[in-house]
Amino acid sequence: MYADYLRLQGYQVIEASSTDDGLQHLASAHLLVTSLMVPGTFTCVDMIARVRREYQQLPVIVVTASVIREEHAAAARAGAAGILLKPCYPSDLVGAIQSLLPQHSASHGSEPTGR
Repeated sequence: MYADYLRLQGYQVIEASSTDDGLQHLASAHLLVTSLMVPGTFTCVDMIARVRREYQQLPVIVVTASVIREEHAAAARAGAAGILLKPCYPSDLVGAIQSLLPQHSASHGSEPTGR
């Protein structure tokens, strides 16, 4: 749902089915959008921490249905720039993206990756 909406807004989107798959696409990404529940050999929080180490300037937005505040806090400590709770409007995600990548707002040239 979010990926389709972002495409309609002019963003290039690369979808990944796991944390492992997602890391393969980060070198060309401008932004990572992920869920806390993405499967893989390591957790989403571990992936965010790795992004912080290897791609320091890459913003991370977590979109999650989890209401467990400790999970949100762990994602923030790992380096997530924003956390949106589902259900959220796709336009809220676009707003979060634009606030993190204002230079791309007009052209929609960013490449959100993830789910």
